[in-house]
Amino acid sequence: MSKLESLIAQRLLNVGDELEFTFREHLFRATLAKGGILYMCTHQASRCADVLPVLPGRTFLTLTDFCDTMLQEVLHEYVTRFSAFKRVKHSASGLSIAELRDRLQPTHARGTSASQQLGDAQHAALTRELEAVRAERDALRMQLRAITMIKAPLLY
Repeated sequence: MSKLESLIAQRLLNVGDELEFTFREHLFRATLAKGGILYMCTHQASRCADVLPVLPGRTFLTLTDFCDTMLQEVLHEYVTRFSAFKRVKHSASGLSIAELRDRLQPTHARGTSASQQLGDAQHAALTRELEAVRAERDALRMQLRAITMIKAPLLY
């Protein structure tokens, strides 16, 4: 099982979440699918630039493959010592995949030890925090849609 699959299985990530990383002001994003697959990649050259789909139809099984492909095929950069787990972030929470990976619970443990109970409490707290961030994101999306609908006639 891949790390992304493990993060989904333990509800630290969800299918449909966006993962992102920046490199020299370029922002790359991908959507997380079932099985830990990344797809629907986009690229934004700067904060002011449009978000454009890149490599349509391509999927990635690992964060490293996603990052390397974006850097090499989109930016024509060949970077060494690029840690995808440290650089890629969960868009909704802002946490790096490395931070989320550190919160994974061992799946082979039996019984309920004190450390496992503490881990369960941390998992529950993180899940609540993530749900709150998602709710806030959804509310902001609705506000943006409403504003866009009001201002759109003024643009024409």
